Amino acid sequence: MVWGTILGYAIVMFIYVMLQVAFVGAVNWSAAKVSPGNWQALSSSVLSSGPFYEIMATSGIAILAGFAIILLIDAIVSPSGTGWIYIGTTARTIYGMAATVTYHQHS
Repeated sequence: MVWGTILGYAIVMFIYVMLQVAFVGAVNWSAAKVSPGNWQALSSSVLSSGPFYEIMATSGIAILAGFAIILLIDAIVSPSGTGWIYIGTTARTIYGMAATVTYHQHS
């Protein structure tokens, strides 16, 4: 069980590091209208509001532009899915506490 947790953490950490490496390698300085290597200026460029979306949308590769649309859809769906899971978990927890008399009724 401990190895599963460690392996799961290591896999997620690897994925996030690879995402950052891909982002750094994909920055098109001329499209962002920033001099190469000027990381400070990226905060006021088009990449400041949605860097992964902007890089994919302006790459000129059709499949990456399609993934940019999927990224926008996922930005809406993922938080709502998390909210539904939290609502369901909270309801089930309260029900379980009431069923096992962990949660006492006040009269």
